[in-house]
Amino acid sequence: MRKQVFKGMVYSFLFIFLVTSCVKKESKIEENQIAFDSIRITAVEHLFGDTTKPNCNVDLKYTFPSEYKNENVLATLQKQFNKIFLGEKYEDFSPVEAGEKFKTDYLNEYKNVEKEFIADQKRNEEEEVAPAAWYSYYLIGDVTIHFNKGDILSTVFYTESYYGGAHGEKVYAYEVFNLNTGLPLKEKDIFVEGYEKELNTLILDNIAEQNEVGSAEELIELGYFGALELTSNDNFIIDEHGLTYVYNEYEIAPYVLGATQVFIPYSKLKLILKQNSPVSKFYN
Repeated sequence: MRKQVFKGMVYSFLFIFLVTSCVKKESKIEENQIAFDSIRITAVEHLFGDTTKPNCNVDLKYTFPSEYKNENVLATLQKQFNKIFLGEKYEDFSPVEAGEKFKTDYLNEYKNVEKEFIADQKRNEEEEVAPAAWYSYYLIGDVTIHFNKGDILSTVFYTESYYGGAHGEKVYAYEVFNLNTGLPLKEKDIFVEGYEKELNTLILDNIAEQNEVGSAEELIELGYFGALELTSNDNFIIDEHGLTYVYNEYEIAPYVLGATQVFIPYSKLKLILKQNSPVSKFYN
């Protein structure tokens, strides 16, 4: 009888232990208490103020951090957002001021195109000149919050622009911010020393798998001219599951293939991840 009671106590203890362990494992990392705001930077301007002439069109949805518990970190974040999305010359302004100044500068710069347009119009008709459509510029884009937990903020800055020529350009800037400092995290912050060879292999294997081929040589045949010399580019975001890299047009492949996105789960990166880094909470 005593043995049965003792066994029952042991089983109860084990049950409580296992349940407690499961609860701990299933506990979720909390979302960061940071607020965001958005502004729209829009304008249309025609050459010479003539609606029959080519025009420039800017339409940016700028989402940025607006409130955070640490004012110094917030100021640093806003500076980084301005710099990445609008340019270095706007980093020291508030996001709203930066947006207004950017729009003014963009429209003023477009006026400089008028001289080139006039010169083209004066050339001999038999001489090849740029089509009028090449003078209709545009800039569109937005900022997307990809992941916002555990003092980590992953953000996608996207712009699409056209400044003459056969086609426009799409650019993705992936950034991971440490909310303890407000500064971007780079590969060296989360990977051990000498990580490059292993990481490059994982990225190349992923691209090959996406394209259902087995080698860098086969990728080259498909148009990935940078396959043999492919290296990681620090252009990544993270979440609870792993890292996602992006290679922009012409970085490793031609325009027709577009941007190349590569997701690598933490499970495949375990040999090169630091055990104590700002993002280690997601994989340890």
